[in-house]
Amino acid sequence: MTTDKDEALRSNLQSVVDALKAGEGRDPAMKRAVGSIGREICRQNAVRSWAEFKSKLTADHGEKLLDSFKQLSDSFKKKGDAKATRAVDILVMSLLKPERAALVPGGRALDRYVDSCIAALRPSARVVASSARARP
Repeated sequence: MTTDKDEALRSNLQSVVDALKAGEGRDPAMKRAVGSIGREICRQNAVRSWAEFKSKLTADHGEKLLDSFKQLSDSFKKKGDAKATRAVDILVMSLLKPERAALVPGGRALDRYVDSCIAALRPSARVVASSARARP
């Protein structure tokens, strides 16, 4: 028996997955927003990937993280930054346990999407850093 909370979660997850498949996931600004926020969270937690971060996430830390995401989302909303607000939504949905993510086809692919967004930032960061050092 599914509860209203389960149905709302499934609906939100379906919305995120559908939007990413429909093109939102290829939007460079969205990829930068997801990658930047995800990379910062990984850096703060001394992990190399979003999947690794999730594997080390405890229930207590997860609750604190959700509170932090809520504050971050509210901050982006106040600034009118729709891409960053949506990026936070994507990251929150990707934190679902695998059995919950499986409620929607493609739900488990969110981890790979977040990791790909983080990885996409790394090469350009190295190029900027190396060209900055080359200048007199």
